Amino acid sequence: MKYKTLKFRLSSKRLDQLKSYALIRKKNMTQIVEEMIDDLT
Repeated sequence: MKYKTLKFRLSSKRLDQLKSYALIRKKNMTQIVEEMIDDLT
């Protein structure tokens, strides 16, 4: 599988929320975003 890069902008507050969520779940940001995308289908 070839990987691509995704860039997006978030407010500092939302970025902090995402980081906290990843820390609680003991996952990295890529894993969190992949799970959220998978949940869309």
